[in-house]
Formats: sequence, structure tokens, C-alpha cells
Amino acid sequence: MMMPPWADLRLALRTWRRTPSLAAVVIVTLALGIGATTTAFTLAYTVLIEPLPFPHVDRLVWIGSYNTRTSSGNAGEAGTNRMSQFLDWQQHTRSFEQLAAWAGEGYDVFTITGSRRPERVNGLQVTQQLLPMLGAQPALGTLFLDSHDSPGATPTVVLSHGFWQRRFAGQPTVLGQSITIDNQPHTIIGVLADDFPMTGSLPIGASLDLYLPLVRDLRADSIGGFMTVLGRLRPGITVDQALAELATRQKALTAERAFMGVFAQKVTPLSVPVRRSTQTPLLLLIGGVGAILLMACVNLANLLLIRSNDRRKDIQLRAALGATMRQILTQTLTESCLLALVGGAAGIALAAVLTGTLRAATWLELPRLAETQVGTAAIVFAVFVCGVITVAFGCLPLLHVRRRDLMGVLRPHGMVTTDRRTARVQRVALVAQIGFAMTLSVAGLLLLRSFVGLMQVDPGFHPDGAVAMRVDPASRIRVPARIPFFNRLLEAVNRVPGVQSAAFSIGLPMDRHMVWDVAIPGQPFRPTLDVGFMRIVSPGYFRTVGIGFISGRDFEERDNLEAPLVVAINETLARQFGPNPLGHTVTISGKPREIVAVIADVKHRGLDAESGQEFYVPLAQTPGWQTFDLVVRAADPMALVPAVRAAIAQVDPEQAVGAPVPLRQLIDRTVKSRRILSWLLGSFAATALIIAALGVYGIVGYRVAQRAKETALRVALGATQWRVMSHVFGDALATSVVGILVGIPLSLLTGNVVDSFLFGITPQDPTAFIGGLSALLLITMVGACIPARRAARVDVMTALRLE
Repeated sequence: MMMPPWADLRLALRTWRRTPSLAAVVIVTLALGIGATTTAFTLAYTVLIEPLPFPHVDRLVWIGSYNTRTSSGNAGEAGTNRMSQFLDWQQHTRSFEQLAAWAGEGYDVFTITGSRRPERVNGLQVTQQLLPMLGAQPALGTLFLDSHDSPGATPTVVLSHGFWQRRFAGQPTVLGQSITIDNQPHTIIGVLADDFPMTGSLPIGASLDLYLPLVRDLRADSIGGFMTVLGRLRPGITVDQALAELATRQKALTAERAFMGVFAQKVTPLSVPVRRSTQTPLLLLIGGVGAILLMACVNLANLLLIRSNDRRKDIQLRAALGATMRQILTQTLTESCLLALVGGAAGIALAAVLTGTLRAATWLELPRLAETQVGTAAIVFAVFVCGVITVAFGCLPLLHVRRRDLMGVLRPHGMVTTDRRTARVQRVALVAQIGFAMTLSVAGLLLLRSFVGLMQVDPGFHPDGAVAMRVDPASRIRVPARIPFFNRLLEAVNRVPGVQSAAFSIGLPMDRHMVWDVAIPGQPFRPTLDVGFMRIVSPGYFRTVGIGFISGRDFEERDNLEAPLVVAINETLARQFGPNPLGHTVTISGKPREIVAVIADVKHRGLDAESGQEFYVPLAQTPGWQTFDLVVRAADPMALVPAVRAAIAQVDPEQAVGAPVPLRQLIDRTVKSRRILSWLLGSFAATALIIAALGVYGIVGYRVAQRAKETALRVALGATQWRVMSHVFGDALATSVVGILVGIPLSLLTGNVVDSFLFGITPQDPTAFIGGLSALLLITMVGACIPARRAARVDVMTALRLE
């Protein structure tokens, strides 16, 4: 006769109430495992699977141009299009339903002045089509119209919702007001809705405060203005068809402007760059969390298997009294389902908390992080995991269902030895745990060794004791007055007590990569060697940043627009000139310059990359830029930031100064992804080792308890404590060795996966493998230590007493 479901549930509650500690361990383990796994799944699903939150996103593409002399286009340079190209595409292409663009590759920084303290804000210069194409809606006012990005139009601005709330307290009267941006009044025509997801979904680089019209002016080509272009394909048009049409238009542009002949185009679906940059780390995250969950489940399986082994007599008694397999299975599944439901619900709640915490985290730079939330897909995933766990755990007691006669079940010594099937399952589970622990340990050690080696690389400058602050005179100070203005600022800053030196630059180490052409007289043109990283610096910059001189002199005040053009080159570029390059001439972006110094190489492209060709030109000979970095060196530069700001305000009260950035952060930023990945996999490895140690302890301890009579008999026959302990240790080590042999090929496979994140070592690094193997052997010994000592101290008389 079948029991009603509520009766099975009541019996399951009564059963678990008798072992509350075991139930609590199972629920907490499930909650932690499912919470972590669901969080990782949510992140990966949002970034890698869920469509970007824009209208007709399947037809949105990046259109990038690249220099065929120096690039193959594999990187998909999206911000190297010119205004002439964009206007030509708008007028002549038929593959695109709509084209839009913004200036540069990422955000720009603008200075707001007026009645309040000067403020630096992030913004984009956009064409009229961009915001509507991405689905933006105004909370107030309107978006840009066709006339707003025409040459000579009255300057206008659209505010982000956050900036409107922060600076204008959300007042609706803001429409029509004037705001001074880069010394030019702009009329506020609209405020974007709060849910516009552009900066969280696209690689902009920072959240945006305002949007300005990008004026459709061909003169932008002559000053090197580049653009990022997006397009929406017409229905039925493929990426290849659009690329073919762009190639045709590029030939037409080349006929008008010969320099365009070196450029080619690349068309990429909008989601590709976002997914490409995060796919491997997210998959590694899911793999690591999944391995931890699997190991936790294996441990739980062993606990429940031990529990079911203790309940063996009860289960066999029910079977002997006529209970069917279905009735026993229903009851055990109900018991398992009860725990899985509670643990799964707690896990989903934990995932929601973890996801919210990650959204608020400033250290995690992940595209679409602001959109991440535990939705339907994540809940379905968690329910699926709970279902698998329920069935797996619910079936464990069936290992003991055997039809026996009633007297056989009730016989006092019917259960002296361990069930062989139970022992086999436990051994396989322990082998799997050790194999996973080996894999995660080796991966963690590979990344740790790689990261430690990377941080020991000399960056070519001394970051400690130096801080940079962005200064944007922009159009407020015209070029003729800009150098005297900078000199006054430097004099004021150098007078601050505690300041050792100060200098201005355009481009800090490992930041703002600006590339100019380099031509060496007497050498043929070489496509891969004709460019170099450019920095524009004031006198004293090398001393302030800590870049060493190899030979020559520093820039001086006499290196101005009236003097001959000079340049300082790095060691890599100097090797093109022979043993003594000083006094030679090198052509930088079409202008011959005399080499006056050779300075040490700087790892501008990152600690893991070669320096490349670099050169520095005097600020006084290139004053036309608008955004500069003030670098200050002191014993404690961050403590002097308020005094430095005050000194600048005395020179110019309306000069905005950016947030202080210690130069050490420039290095940390380049290794941030490696650090996070190393930390994550290291945490996974440590957790895996702990779980494996607990697994060894639980299984070996259970075996020792089940074989207590056998051990007592051996002691009674003369076995020493050391021999008993060595037998326990040998059994545990044999299982551990099998797990290590299983883990070695898995470790090799995982090493190949993380190969792109390694520096200075190979995925088969012997130190990492020896370290992982040693860790597994150590935790095996630690896990077996207590059970081995317990076995050696067995009370012979108690163990052999008849039941």
C-alpha cells in the first residue's frame, strides 16, 4: 500500500530530526556550493550568452579601420576611423540601416567651470544617431537633432541621469540652462533615462556624465581625429557583404586622399569584443567553482553513504517485511529532496547576495556587471543542480537493499564487516576528490608562480613615492600662454613643503598609448618598425618619474618653439643608430629632431611585453594638447595632494584637478586581471585541499571504525602500534596515488587552458606539479593521521566484546 506524499514528508522530517548535525552540514554545504556556482553561472550567462540590451542587437556591428602596414586587423581596432570615412559611408553605403559614431576609442574628460568648484567629468562626443540607435530615451527634454552636430551649431549637451542628480539635485528646471564645458557655454537640452545601459555594456572605459555633439567637420582628419563607428545592418545583409561594400568605398576614398590607401576595414558583431575579453576567465571561474561544488557533493555523498550504511539494517528489514523498491526509493528521495530544497533555496538567496555584492565592487572590472542579477536562467540552473543532487543522494541507500530472510537481518553479527560496494564507492569518490584537488592545486600554483615572476620584472621607472593628477586647461588657455601657465603651476607646486620634484607630461608610464611615425635617416622603410610610443614631457620628468638616463641631457627651458627640435629616445630605439646616437637626427611624425638623450626602456605595454620603440619630446615644443598629467614625487605624495591642489588654485582658481593616481596603480592596473584570476584559483585550490583532507579523514575514519574488531584482533596477536598506523597510512596513500595519477592529465589539460595567463613558465612547469603532488600527499597524511592514531590505540577487550 502506497503512503501518501505528506506521510513520506513527515517521515523524512522525523528521520532528519534524529541527526540534526548531519542535516545542518548537508544544508550548509549545499547552500555554499549552489550559491557560489549559481553566482558564477549568472556572471557567465549575462556576459557570454544573454544578448546586449540594445534594439535589434543581432544587427549591430563595430566598424573598425586598421593600418595594414602595422596590423593584421585581428585586434579589430574600432577607434581608428576618420571623419571623412564616416561621412562617406553614411552617404554611399547601402548595407547599413544606420551609422553612428563617437570621438576616439573611449571616453573624454571635460572641465566644468562656473559658480561651483571646477569639476572634471567624463563624457562622449557623439553623432546625432548614436543615442537613438542604442535605444536611449530622455527622462527630460530631448536627444540631439540633426542640426546639433552641424558645423557652427549652438553648443548643446545631454546629461546622464546620475550627473543630473549629483550636480543639479534632479531639478527639472535644468532644461535650457547653460553650463560651461571647456570654457564654452553649452545649453542643456535633455537628461537621459536612468536605465540607459551604454557604459555598462560597451567598452567605454568609465561611466559617463554628459554627451556632446560630435561636429561633422572634415577638418577633424587634418588634426588626427579618430572615431569609433557603430552600424546597424539592414535585414538580410551579412557581415561579409557589408565588409565588401566598405572595401569598395575605401578604394574610392584612396583615389581622393592617397594616405587612405594604407587602411582597411573590419566589421565585427557588437557582442564579440565583450565576450572575447572575458570568455576564458569566466569559463575558468565556472570550472573552478563547479569543481569545488562537485568535491563538496562527493564529500556529502560519503557522509550520506556512511549514514545509509548505518541504516542498512533498517532498510533491509523493511525490504524483508515486504517493502517494494519503489517505496524505499520514494522515501529516500523524499529525505534527499527535503535537504536539497532547503539548501537550494538558501543557495539561491546566497547567490542573490553575492551578485549584489559583486555589482557594488569597485575592484571587479567586468562588462555588463551592472546588469547581472539572479534571473530565471540562474534559478533554472540552481533547480537543475538541486534535482541532480536529490536523485544522486536519494539513490545511495539502495546500495543496501537486498532481499534477505528476516532472521538473517536480525542476526547479531550480520553486519560485522563493511559492505564491499560501499567501500568501492567511497574509494572512487576519494580518488575523484584528490584528482580534482590536484588539478586545482597545479593551476593555482602555475598562476601564482607566473604572477610572482611578473611582479619581479623591472618596469623601467620607480613608481613608489610618485602620484599623478590630471590637469585640463583645454580651450581656457590658448597655446601661446600655455607654457608660461605650466611654468607658474610647476613653480607653485615645487614650493609646497615636502615636494621633491614635479613635472608635466602627456602620457604616463603604462598609460595613454600614443603612437607616432619614426623614420631613421639612411635606413629603408620597414612596416613593423616605423612607429614608436610618444610621450610629451616637461623638464624634470625623468627624475620625477624615476626613469634612468643612459646618456645625454635632460630637457631644458631653452628647448622651446624657437629652438631646434630635440628628442630623447629609449635604448630599444637607440640600437637602430649604433653605439652613440647622440647628435643624430630622427624624423618624428614628419619633423626632424636632434637626439639629445638616451633613457632606459619602460614597459609601457605591460610587464609581460617588450618595451618597443619609445621617444620623448619637450612639452614647450609641442604645446597644442589639452589634457596633461602633473606628476609629483615626495616621501608621502598622497598626504601632499590637498596642498598641491591649493597651490594650483592660487595660480588659477578655475583650474580643475583630477583625482590623484599613485604611479604604483598604473602597474597594478595592468596586472589586475592576472591578480584576480590567481586569487580565485588559489582560493579554489586551498578549498579543494581542505575538502580533500576532510574526505580522507571521513573515509579513513569510517574504515577504521568498521574494522575495529579486525584491528583489535591483530593487536591481540602481536601487531605493534606503528604497524597498525602504517597499515592505515598505506591504505590512504595508495588511494591518494591513484587520485594523483587521475589528476595529472587533468592538470595538463587545465594548464593548457590557462597558458595565455602565464608569464615566464610553461603549462608543464615541474615546480607547480611537484608542489601540487606534495600538497596532496601532505593532506592525505594529515587527513589519515587522527584515524591512524585512533586505530593504534584501540581497546582490545572492548572491541572484541560480543554484541
